[in-house]
Amino acid sequence: MSKMSNLEYIDSLGNLTTEQSLAISVAMDKYGDNKWWLSDDLKTIGYYQLNEDFMLVDFSKFHQGVENLLGRSVWIHEFGLNIDALRKDAENAWNGLIKTKEEITDDIKNGIDTLLKIDKPIIIAKV
Repeated sequence: MSKMSNLEYIDSLGNLTTEQSLAISVAMDKYGDNKWWLSDDLKTIGYYQLNEDFMLVDFSKFHQGVENLLGRSVWIHEFGLNIDALRKDAENAWNGLIKTKEEITDDIKNGIDTLLKIDKPIIIAKV
């Protein structure tokens, strides 16, 4: 893990407004010495970012981290439509409670059902 300071990290993010920089700084300060956003461990990044309302890392790194933590594909819509369930699953996985293949299949079916309930068109392809 890098020894980068919070201010150096914020500067590395590029073109941020003063308000954005301040919001990121406040979010980071909550974690004290736990600078998870600098971690090389994607599961760590996925777990902490999923529980943080302000995005501190690149979305693709976060997405990959959540998938690694949960041991399954996570569709982008789940972050918006099913965040509480994702957070619960992440908490369980973080604590070593891994879902079975059947439970993961149920999660996938529930994700499809969620899209259907809000009348989003989807295409399902069997491979």
